Amino acid sequence: MKEELYLANVTMLDAQPRESIPAYLSAADVALVPLRRLALFKGALPSKMFDAWACGCPVLLSIEGEARRVLEQAQAGLFVEPESPQVLAEAVRRLAADRGQCRVYGANGRRFVEAHYSRQAQARRLTELLCKIIAAD
Repeated sequence: MKEELYLANVTMLDAQPRESIPAYLSAADVALVPLRRLALFKGALPSKMFDAWACGCPVLLSIEGEARRVLEQAQAGLFVEPESPQVLAEAVRRLAADRGQCRVYGANGRRFVEAHYSRQAQARRLTELLCKIIAAD
């Protein structure tokens, strides 16, 4: 479709090794995290959300359920209804027009990942849980 529509501003890349992804996410204006509208995905938490946030990249999410709850808690991007191309296009235009808000979303995401999903944060939670279990005995 890129060629059919003469989209000179779209670049399609072949699959990239996982270790190169942070460079792409750090350079991106926004990360798109879409899934179809299926009950199966209501509990999904795609790792690409956290990868993007770790790189300070805001997320444009179209997944209902748990992923949306986390996005809104983090205040690190926008939610759009799944399978709504017009709404998605408007959200892209909105973010493109407001680079300052994109930076805020990206910074919020970075702080959120560091506080809640980094290895250090998860190690702290595990330590707290183990201490509670030991204290209960």
